Amino acid sequence: MGNRSFYDTNFEGAQSVQIRFPGHSGLYRIHQFEAMLRTSGLARKVLSEGAELHSPDDVPDPPTASLKLTAPSEGVVQQVTVTAKSHRSLQAIRLYLDGRLIETRFIVGQTAEATFPVANLGKGHWITAVAVDSAGLLSLAAGVQTEGRIKPFGTLRAILLGVQAYKDPELPPLSAATRDAERLAGALKSIAGRFIAKVETQVLPEASTPGLVFDKIREAAHATGPEDRLLLFYAGHGVVNRRGATADQQFMLTFIGTKANDLTHTAMRWSEMTDALAESRGPIVVLLDACHSGLAGSEALATNDDLASALFTRRGGATLILAGSKGRQASLEDQTARTGLFTSAVVKAIRSGAQKGPLNLGELYGVVKSKVVETSSGRQTPWLVRNNLIGEIPLF
Repeated sequence: MGNRSFYDTNFEGAQSVQIRFPGHSGLYRIHQFEAMLRTSGLARKVLSEGAELHSPDDVPDPPTASLKLTAPSEGVVQQVTVTAKSHRSLQAIRLYLDGRLIETRFIVGQTAEATFPVANLGKGHWITAVAVDSAGLLSLAAGVQTEGRIKPFGTLRAILLGVQAYKDPELPPLSAATRDAERLAGALKSIAGRFIAKVETQVLPEASTPGLVFDKIREAAHATGPEDRLLLFYAGHGVVNRRGATADQQFMLTFIGTKANDLTHTAMRWSEMTDALAESRGPIVVLLDACHSGLAGSEALATNDDLASALFTRRGGATLILAGSKGRQASLEDQTARTGLFTSAVVKAIRSGAQKGPLNLGELYGVVKSKVVETSSGRQTPWLVRNNLIGEIPLF
């Protein structure tokens, strides 16, 4: 990587860009070089007249990390040994459990080894380690899945809402949103007692107001402890207010009473949703089927780029968002089966996973993406973004 090499993207985008160094085997991912090369608002800066960007002449190899987990036992603690190496001085080893940071150990030297005690939670959990060098470069995440017997833990709280019968003629009706919320709630209930000890679902009435939805989300988030999970599902129209002097470029969720000419007062800003979710002490999973066809040409049309730019603009906890489509694609519905292609694929993946043990994020995303791309003939591709979550994560 030579002079004037920069990038700007989200975590998942950076994971997909691979780099090869001459004389080194294997591929690196560009997110490892974030400390040196990521430039927020890169496109705007490049297009600005007279903008000059200067990158390092040389970007060194990032550090490496490997880990070893002691054989599982009936004890309450397991030992994890992490070995880190770097061509320059090391700074830290970060240890993650099921995607969430649990400890940072500061280290020195070009080679270091550290041992961490980790609670023995049973089979199916992921322990991940990342090494950081003195320049802030990251190693690839090294992960291992725990063995033993499954010990169901925590509560999954799910808030689900589907909106399809809009009163405003500028917001076209949908055919599958409410049914999708019910079907997903049923699939989630089927996993209770397996990996997740308890599942609580609330399918909100289609006629719910933004205020009611905000209150329900906040209540569920407040009740969600460190061992619990909070899931939010929304199927409906996602919009952006681009009208008038009060234009609000934030991504918004719509409701039965939403008025296209008064989105400020009748739709819910994404920032309001994240404020409600922020009270959760456990990880948050958001499933969005919100960029539907029918708004093409409308000023209110929201693309998934609008959603992506709004996702983590507020204080954020451990959150992952799986959206039904990317770019300017629409989320499609199967009019015959009366189901959204995205939600249908998620439901099938969860029900299948319930028979096999924990369903990991990578498995869910892989299965859902493949199925939706196939059934839509390439017109729709689900996408994933995460915040403060690293490595593989068991979800359901």
